[in-house]
This record gives sequence, C-alpha cells and structure tokens, in this order.
Amino acid sequence: MRWSSVLLPFLCAGCATPVVCEDTTRPHRVVDQFWSVLDRSYAVFDPRLGDQDWIALGRQACAEVTPSTSDDDLFDVLLGMAQSLDDGHIQLSSPDRDARGWREPWPHYGEEAAVRAWVRTQADVGTFGSGGEGAWTWACLDQVAYLGIRWLDDLGGSGSERSDRQRAEALLDQITTETLRACDARGWLLDVRFNGGGWDAVGLDIARRIEGERQIAWSTAQRNGPEHDDLTDFEDQWLEASEPGAFEGPVIVLTSPGTFSAGETMVLALRERSRVEVWGEPTSGHLSDLYFANLPKRGFHFTYSGDRYRAADGALYEGRGIPVDRAVPYEPGAASTSGDPQIRLAAEQLRTYSVP
Repeated sequence: MRWSSVLLPFLCAGCATPVVCEDTTRPHRVVDQFWSVLDRSYAVFDPRLGDQDWIALGRQACAEVTPSTSDDDLFDVLLGMAQSLDDGHIQLSSPDRDARGWREPWPHYGEEAAVRAWVRTQADVGTFGSGGEGAWTWACLDQVAYLGIRWLDDLGGSGSERSDRQRAEALLDQITTETLRACDARGWLLDVRFNGGGWDAVGLDIARRIEGERQIAWSTAQRNGPEHDDLTDFEDQWLEASEPGAFEGPVIVLTSPGTFSAGETMVLALRERSRVEVWGEPTSGHLSDLYFANLPKRGFHFTYSGDRYRAADGALYEGRGIPVDRAVPYEPGAASTSGDPQIRLAAEQLRTYSVP
C-alpha cells in the first residue's frame, strides 16, 4: 500500500461553481468532484490521456447523468471516465462495488499458484520455503537461488510499513544466509511477474542485498498547479550501498505486465545494480503512489496517481512499462504442463555466468 495525502479541491452545492456540469444535482456534483480532483491533482495526464480532451470527457459524463441516476449507473459513469485514462491506480469504491480504471489488467495473475507448484517440483530437496503470509517463496534450482515475490506489504504483523520492513528484513536474512548458501548459488533469480506492489521501501531493502554502491534509484515529482504538467521539482530517491555479505553474483529479474506499482519501482532500483539483468516482458507502467479522495455521495471514494516517477537515467515509464534487457514472452499455461520456460531459460543462463 503506497498511500500519500494531499489537500484536495472540494466542490459542494452553493460553495463552488461546477467545473464541467451545468446542473447542480447530487449526481452532477459527484461527476464534477471526480473530474475536478483529477483535473487539478492527477500527475500523469501526459502519458495517459493521449489525444483525448479531458474537458470533453467530463462534459460527456455530465450528459450521462440525471437527478434520478441510480448509484450503480453513477458508478459506471465515473468508471468510464477512469478507464479513459487506463490507470490501475484509479480505484473507485462505493458501498456495493469496487473497480479499477485499468481497461486490460494482465490476465495471468491466477497462474501464480501453478508457477509456485512447478517451482516446488524443481527445487533441490529440502530447499523450498515460503513466508510473509505466502507473499514470498524461495528454492534452490540446481545452483540458482530462486525468489518469487508476489507483493511487498502485508507480510505479517500490523501491516504498517515499519513492521513489513522488519518482516522483510528477517525473510531476506533467512534467504541470503540459508538459501543462497545452500544453493552454492551461481546466480539469483528474482521473479516479480505476479507482483501487485506494496511498500517502495521494501523493494529498496531487497535491492540493497545485491552488491553495489549508493546510487539514485528513481526520482519523483508531485502535481502542484492548475496545468496538467505543473509539477514540483523532481526529488531523488536513493538506493543505499549494499551491506557486507550482499550477493555479488549475477542476478536476473523476471518481469511482466503483471509487475505493478511498487513492484515496478523495485525493478527501477534493481536494474541500477551492475550485475542485474531484466528479462521477460515490460512492466505494467503504474509507478505513482496512491492519493485518496472522497466524493459528495456517501460511501463513494477513489484513489488516483498524484506523482510522476522518473528512472535514474531520466526516462519516464508511466503508461508504457519498464523495458527488459532480454525479451522472453510469457507462455500461458506452460507451468501446468511442460514447465515455466522463462524460469528455465533464466536459470540456465545464470549457471553459465562466471561468479566473482
């Protein structure tokens, strides 16, 4: 969970002029509020709006509601506006429904269990393990240490960032002192293809376990003005130097369009380490933190992207995903039949690299 807070514009009957709706009924005010918060605070219009006109989209939404519009129909109107931006960080909630503005989520999240089961069959005897409420799994695959990371929060305890980082550090101690040594590892395979995000800081903690100097992992700017491209100056986020005992061998990170949010910022940090390669398919392109806003309808609220993330080399990957060093297409269903070809190929490659 990557939450941020921000002062938001608020529209209400009698205290502000509607922005795109001429009518001031409750459904119209809900549309106005949703449109206005995004118009004034959304940070990634440039990569996500394309050649669409945001004012026209708002007016079209206003035309679709009436004073008697039902809650379900109102929710669908808001969802339509959200999906025009194709942003999975826009998450709409009402008392009876929840939905994301991601038009085409990666369809293979459900295959993670089959991948995990196949890894277990391939693991050296006695080396398969899991932790963090099932979020992480690890194994030795014939001199390759495998670590699959499904999410970077809710690892146990209170669910706070501090407790999750402590739990992550304990898991990393176990993995680096037991699994890597038990494998006599020639390489480390990090599988984040099914990663739904979590805490950025946990991703940085993982990257610190790989040998390297202090370096910029990424930079962020926040929306701070009325124009869609009004942003604060970018502020650098640092990946600290590795500690003694960090892994010095080669690392391959497997990514996919199912690598989301903090899973992606972790990839930004990992790829700054000199012996890391990113394989698979580009990530989903959702790098912002989640900002929260209420709507003038009981129980209606939403989150949105209020930051713009920039890679250490200055590239912006919002909306298009972090590219890979080597393209290896995901093969749906393979883990349940012939075995996971991406893991097979990456593990074979890691065994060929020389170890420092």
